[in-house]
Amino acid sequence: MNERKTTTFNFLKMKNKKIFFALLAVCYIGDSAEDAQWETVLPSFFKRKYRAWSTNDTCNYERLKSLSTNVSQVWIDDETVHSAKARPAINHHDVRKVEFRLEFPRLSRKNIANLVKRRIVADIIPKGNKRDRFNVTALTVFVNENILELTFDVTTLYETSKVDFLDDINFNFRIVRLNGKTVKLLMRKNPKGFIILYESVETCNFMEFLHHDGRFGRSQVFHRMKNIPRNDLKSAPFLPDSRLCELNDFSISFMDIGLNWIIFPEVANIGICEGICSINSVKTGYRLLQNAFYYKANKGQPSSCRPSKFGSMTIIYIDYSDEMPVIAKFTGMIVKQCSCM
Repeated sequence: MNERKTTTFNFLKMKNKKIFFALLAVCYIGDSAEDAQWETVLPSFFKRKYRAWSTNDTCNYERLKSLSTNVSQVWIDDETVHSAKARPAINHHDVRKVEFRLEFPRLSRKNIANLVKRRIVADIIPKGNKRDRFNVTALTVFVNENILELTFDVTTLYETSKVDFLDDINFNFRIVRLNGKTVKLLMRKNPKGFIILYESVETCNFMEFLHHDGRFGRSQVFHRMKNIPRNDLKSAPFLPDSRLCELNDFSISFMDIGLNWIIFPEVANIGICEGICSINSVKTGYRLLQNAFYYKANKGQPSSCRPSKFGSMTIIYIDYSDEMPVIAKFTGMIVKQCSCM
């Protein structure tokens, strides 16, 4: 079975298979070898954001949610326009920005080259909303392979939809140039659309997120973390320096430990501290006295090889409230350094 089929099969093993079909409605599946690992998930924007966030350990205090957005062609006043519709769930986070992202596939390089030279505008026509018709210029024009990606700020449309107590973000739109002329090449296409919510969060602590989101009690893995055996460090044989306290690779599968709502990465190397702490490996006088007393009087607790520095992890998961994909970064998830403590 090839990698593409294997990834899809693994995803189907999730308890709630409806999530898979909901994601298929909002996904762009990359064709390049680099994008093969993203077989089952998300707009291409999330792929880039994941890679960018994974380069550092900074807490961003935000999460990004991609709403399932239906984009279709409709005929209005003797003209073909596009219609977009998305339904946000009841939001428990402050939304600071909302973007409407469009991906136009199967464009020639010549056509893309001509388009990126021009400023492109979305003529937004709200439906059932008190917001007047308005134009918004594309914030970014990103090109990936034969795909043109346009991004428009629709924060005001989202806010007025909430004020008007509307369940959906619903609007028609035309892609035009600054002079108001329709970009016929794009209007003939059937693009993939995504409403992206930029939501503020108060913490990047994973444990606080689990309790706040109500996932702690629903994850069986947390009910099994009892009676973990401890090694008898005193009876351990002497090991050469290469076997002393050190950081080693330690890969875990989120699905195997019951966290199947995390959809990417499927497997993560979180690191593990292994090895023996000799008397001369400690860095403080206290630890030296602690170890000496333990080995002499068999009292107290000897130093052990433990994490002394942690790093963050970016994950993509399914929001419990509406089953939509979210990308967020959490601190204290990966061991980066070990010490005898």
